Amino acid sequence: MHELVTKVVRFGILISSIAILGGIAGIVADRVLLPKIAANTFLSRWGIFQKAVENTVIINKTEQVVIREDDSVETIALSASPSVVNILSVRKSGGAEIARAGETSPKNTGMLQGSGVLVTNDGLIATFHTALLENASYTVFLYNGTSYPATVVGTDSLTGLTYLSIPASNLPSISFANPDDIRAGKKLILIANTAEEYRNRYSTGLLGNTDKTFNIAGGSVASSERWEGVYAVDAASIAPYLGGPAIDYQGDLVGIVGNSPKDGGFESFLLPGSAVKESLERQVHGTLAKRPHLGVSYLSITKAYAIATAIGRDRGALITTPSGQQGLAVLSGSPAEKAGLRIGDIIIAVNGQEINLDNPLSVAIGRLEEGDVAMLRLLRAGEEREISVVL
Repeated sequence: MHELVTKVVRFGILISSIAILGGIAGIVADRVLLPKIAANTFLSRWGIFQKAVENTVIINKTEQVVIREDDSVETIALSASPSVVNILSVRKSGGAEIARAGETSPKNTGMLQGSGVLVTNDGLIATFHTALLENASYTVFLYNGTSYPATVVGTDSLTGLTYLSIPASNLPSISFANPDDIRAGKKLILIANTAEEYRNRYSTGLLGNTDKTFNIAGGSVASSERWEGVYAVDAASIAPYLGGPAIDYQGDLVGIVGNSPKDGGFESFLLPGSAVKESLERQVHGTLAKRPHLGVSYLSITKAYAIATAIGRDRGALITTPSGQQGLAVLSGSPAEKAGLRIGDIIIAVNGQEINLDNPLSVAIGRLEEGDVAMLRLLRAGEEREISVVL
């Protein structure tokens, strides 16, 4: 009797196992094999599979996540917008029509709207000097429409930046991008506050290459007292954003839009954030007015220039002027003239630091202060020599 019960139990287990395995096989066939057969044009033609295929529904589930860049740009721009201000310049002489900086010549204008950016939370504003009228009164309009009288508190002869101050505190100031993260092709958002009712305007673009021989003095030769090396921007037009910031997609400042005279008009560029930050530090510490003065016109030597002229050196600053006149290349009464610098000299180092496209003469001199002694190493008629200059 015991053996019979054992056989019945074993038989029951066997039947159950077969049923379970059959169910699993059916699921696999239904979920895996039949869809594959249905997708195979050769097997699906066989009669044995055709009926099964007809009752098979194939669902290819594809999830597509779309990130709209427009939404991202708008969010970033709106987050940085409170730090961008409108600056209204008003002077007694001139017409009553309001001109916009970067769009028209302010020469005979009585009122001019320009942009600026809050660089400290206690009301210090940086802008490019051509976004303002000279000998004028200034009113700053914040993003929320609040207005304050503004006072010019600093002008940087090297970078072309002007600083204004308003009597306010706890303001949203701009943050600076990491210079190591700035490279050609970086996406930018340009912001200006010169639109109607003092609202911001925006434009997107790409950061172009650094024009390492562009001197903001304009002209065919560089000035030892003007910044050299600016960013190009691949955008429809950056002129209307004069004085305003260009930010990256983290909302950090990459540069400030400036311009310089060219062919009777102006050429726009992006002053690098590194120049803005160095200038700002001088303004905050009260040394902005102590920029040094050398007093030469020069040409930064490039490899192409070295090949074309057989000058024998592919870096350095060649003291020169298009007219070839000593008095224009080395300004009369300047520290350079007093030290004996001549047209045709090639300055190859300042205080032991090589002069090249990454360290142009004007920037190397600009790091020093008025009254400092600069040791210049130069080439004159192929001979190397050192000259000290009291700046």
